Amino acid sequence: MRRVFHFKLIAISVILTVFSSVLFAQQGVEGDKKAALFSLSNQNYRVALSQFLLLLKKDSLNAENLMLTGLCYLNSNIDKSKAIYYYEKGAKQAKFDKAALYDLGKAYMYAFRFDEAIKTFEKYISAGLKDENPIKATRMIEMCKLAPEMMKKPLEVDLDLLDEKINSPYPDYNPYVTPDESSLIFTSKRMGNTGNYPDYDGFYTADIYFSTYSNNAWTKAKKYGMGVNTNLAEECTGYSSDGNDIVFWADNEMGTNDIFLTSKLGKNFKKAESFGPSINALQSIETSGTLTPDKSTLYFSSNRAGGKGGKDLYVSKLLPGGDWTAPENLGDEINTPYDEDFPNVSPDGSKLYFASTGHDGMGGYDLFVSNIDTIDRSYSAPSNLGFPINTVFDDMTISYTASGRHAYISRYFQEGFGEKDIYRVTFKNVPSKPIIFKGSVFNSDSVNVCTLYNNEFTRLTNQMEGLKTKLLPYSIQTENEKNKKALLQDSAYITLKKQLKSAQDSIQSFINSNKTQIIVKDEKSLEIKGIFAPNSKNGFFSMILIPGNYSLEVKNSNFPEYKMPLVVSDYESQDEIQSLKIYLNTTKVIKNTTIKSSIPKNKKTK
Repeated sequence: MRRVFHFKLIAISVILTVFSSVLFAQQGVEGDKKAALFSLSNQNYRVALSQFLLLLKKDSLNAENLMLTGLCYLNSNIDKSKAIYYYEKGAKQAKFDKAALYDLGKAYMYAFRFDEAIKTFEKYISAGLKDENPIKATRMIEMCKLAPEMMKKPLEVDLDLLDEKINSPYPDYNPYVTPDESSLIFTSKRMGNTGNYPDYDGFYTADIYFSTYSNNAWTKAKKYGMGVNTNLAEECTGYSSDGNDIVFWADNEMGTNDIFLTSKLGKNFKKAESFGPSINALQSIETSGTLTPDKSTLYFSSNRAGGKGGKDLYVSKLLPGGDWTAPENLGDEINTPYDEDFPNVSPDGSKLYFASTGHDGMGGYDLFVSNIDTIDRSYSAPSNLGFPINTVFDDMTISYTASGRHAYISRYFQEGFGEKDIYRVTFKNVPSKPIIFKGSVFNSDSVNVCTLYNNEFTRLTNQMEGLKTKLLPYSIQTENEKNKKALLQDSAYITLKKQLKSAQDSIQSFINSNKTQIIVKDEKSLEIKGIFAPNSKNGFFSMILIPGNYSLEVKNSNFPEYKMPLVVSDYESQDEIQSLKIYLNTTKVIKNTTIKSSIPKNKKTK
C-alpha cells in the first residue's frame, strides 16, 4: 500500500506535490494525457483511470491509452479482471508494445485464467525483451502452475469481516493482534488521519489505529497520538505480545523508509525512536520489522547491499546498553533473489512468519512459516500457509492469537467496506476453547428457585414426619394378628394412614413437577447439545459449551416457558469461566447481555 522513495521528504513538499496532482486532474476533466500520466506516475490509479477512459472516448483504438487503462485496472481494486478487455484490444493494434504482454499475463492470472496467463507470459519471453519486472515472467509461470494445485486443497477456514468500527471505505491493512486477542492495531489511509493530507495515490497519508476487545466486541478504532502518528505516513509492522511496543515503518520528517519503535508510557505512547544507523542504513530501505515476544531480538526487512537479492530478512540482538548488534542476513533458507518482507514471530517465539515473492507461492507475495531453532539460530525450510490465506494477489501480513486458532489478515473482497479490509481467520482444524458457565435460576423477585423448592419440600416433609409420629403408638398394636384386625376398624388409624399416603404422594408429585431443566440447542438445527439441572441443595448449575450460537430453554412447571439466545464467543480474551443468572416468571424472550457477543457472518471465500 506504500510508495517507496530513496530520498528524504518534508511536509511542505508533500503538500505541493499533492496540490499539483489535484490541479492536473482538474485541468484534465475532458481527458488530459499529461494529467493522466502524472496521476499514473504517483500510483493514483483511480484518477488516472478516469482520465484514460475519457481519452479512449476520443480515440478508442489508441494502443498506448488502451494499455495504460488496463494498467490502471490491474493495479487498483476496482475490478482487476476489466484490465483484460483493454489489453486484449490494445494487442490488436499496430503500435502495441509487446512489453504489455507481461501485464496481460498478470491480468489473466488475477482472473484465475491460468492457462491463458502461462501462454501470454511465454509470448512475452519469446519476444526477446529484457525482463526487468520485479517478478520475472519465468517466475510468474511457476506461480500460475502452482496456484490451481493449491486451490484444489483449500484450508478449512472461516474469514470473518470485522465491522465498521474497524473497517472503513478506505484501505485498512497490516493488522496485528495481541496473543490474548484483547488488543488490535492496524494501518489505515482513511479520511480524518493526522494532518488529513491527500497522499499520492488519492487516499490519505497512512496512520496507525488501535481497538480493544471489550463487552464482547471490538471498540471503535481510534488513531494513536503524535507519539506515533505524524502529518505524513506511518504503517505498523510489529506489535509486542503485551501490547506495550509498536514497530512501524515511516516516511515522515523523522526518516524515509526507516523503521521505528515506540513504547507505552502511561496511557499513551512516547515519541518514536529510530532503531539507529546499524538497522536503518544509508542508501537502503527498511520496510518492516518486528520484535520477538521477549523483545530481545529484532527481525526486519531491508534491500541493503550484500543481500541475496531484492529485500532480505535480517536479525539483530538487543545489547545491554540499548543498542542493536550488527544485522545478520537470515541466509539462503529464508532469503531468495526475490523479495522477503513483513517478518512476524509467533506468540511462543518458535515460528517466523513472513511474506515472499521467491518461495513456492501462487502469486505475488505469499505468506510462509519457518520453525526457529533458538539454540543454533537456524531456520527450517519455509512452508506456504496455503489457500485461501494466500491467493494470486499480494498477501503480506498475518498475526496469530496464542492458540493458533485465529489470525488477522487484510484482504480485498467486493462485498467489503473499502479498498482493503481487516478479516479474522478461524482455522477449523484447531479446537476451540470450551467455556464453563456457572450460575443459578431465580424468580422475578431474585429468589433462587431451588430455595423456593427446598422451603416447600421441607414443609411437606415436616408434615409427613408429623403424621408418622402420630402413627407411632399404633405400631405397637400391630405386633399380633388380633390387634391388626382391630386397627382396621379404628377410624382414627384409617384417617391417619390416608393422610400419610396423601402426604407421601404430594411429596413425590412435588418432586416430579418442580424439576428445573436447562436445555441447550443449536440455534439453527435445534439439535439438543446438552440438558443441565441445578443442584437440588444449593441451586447452582454448571455447563460446558464450545463456541457457537445456541438457544437456551428453561423448563419448570411453576413458571411460564423461558427462552433466550446464547452466543458463546470464541475470542481468546474471553474468560474461561463465566457467570450466568437466569430469571424466570416472565413470558418475554430475554437477552442475557452479560454473555452475548457479536460474531459476524462469515464471508465465503471464492
